[in-house]
Amino acid sequence: MANRRAVALVTGASRGIGAEVARSLAVAGFDLLLTARSAHDLEAVAKDVRAGGGRASCLAADAEEPASSAAAVEAAQRTFGRLDALVCCAGVLDVVKLRDASDERLLRSLSLNLLAPMRFARDTARAMAQQRGGRIVFVASTFAFVSAAGYSLYTASKAGLVGLTRALALELVDDGIRVNAIAPGQVRTRCCSRCCSASAKSGSPVTFRRSASPNPRRSRRP
Repeated sequence: MANRRAVALVTGASRGIGAEVARSLAVAGFDLLLTARSAHDLEAVAKDVRAGGGRASCLAADAEEPASSAAAVEAAQRTFGRLDALVCCAGVLDVVKLRDASDERLLRSLSLNLLAPMRFARDTARAMAQQRGGRIVFVASTFAFVSAAGYSLYTASKAGLVGLTRALALELVDDGIRVNAIAPGQVRTRCCSRCCSASAKSGSPVTFRRSASPNPRRSRRP
């Protein structure tokens, strides 16, 4: 990789954790392929990256669509010539008790939180194997290990993501690809705020002693 910058693909990069992961990777010297549904929000993040001297390209796509993963990998390779890292941040937190969940809600949670990361990891690993190395990081959740009423869909899908991480790390080690997951607790994002309100209305509020900011530097008071 002499004289070449590493390239990262970030899903769910338009806001929240994904946006801050993208900004942090840019500071660390990565070129970025950013993907999420909102082209407008993606461009706002890319603008921040470029303002700091980084390079970012955007691909507006729905992670639930099976073709989106291969399209993102192809876009990264076409734009930057390689792909060194994948960070899967796209997901959904749907607060509903299992007995009240429709098939549509069941499938959406599994699709975004588990199937989409599987497809992105599969297509990314194919590209990385040709380079004999790379990094894959999944954003799981502490709810993969502990849970609460109303969080069955989220817990099941994130626990599956942790299981995927363990298996995939063993599958890809001989290709020089490392696979890890991080499990954040409560982070003050738009999605988290909306779901905490929903859980309170459902009569099963989830409370935390403290919560994190996606970017502590931005939230720090002078």
